Amino acid sequence: NKTIDQAASSSPAEEKKESNPNNAVYFIQTGTFFSKETANEQSASFAQKGYTSFVDPANISGNTVYRVRIGPFENKSGADALSKKLTSQAITNSIIEVLKK
Repeated sequence: NKTIDQAASSSPAEEKKESNPNNAVYFIQTGTFFSKETANEQSASFAQKGYTSFVDPANISGNTVYRVRIGPFENKSGADALSKKLTSQAITNSIIEVLKK
């Protein structure tokens, strides 16, 4: 089974050439909600379209929000490719860079 970022890459050689100087991973965020149920509904909707997403809770300014994300991608080009595909399907999204610890 290929991961999403491997499937989006045009070739294994190209994937190896891309450096990751920030030691980061990338996620595609498709929404942030105050309701866990709404986030779960969006995640389920992505599953029906063939995308694997997850709900990532976060505390922002004392409020719990639920972010719907796809990933992680080991390189930005994999995230870019899927982001463009989602945009072409009228799915608003943002690429999030997270530094590995």
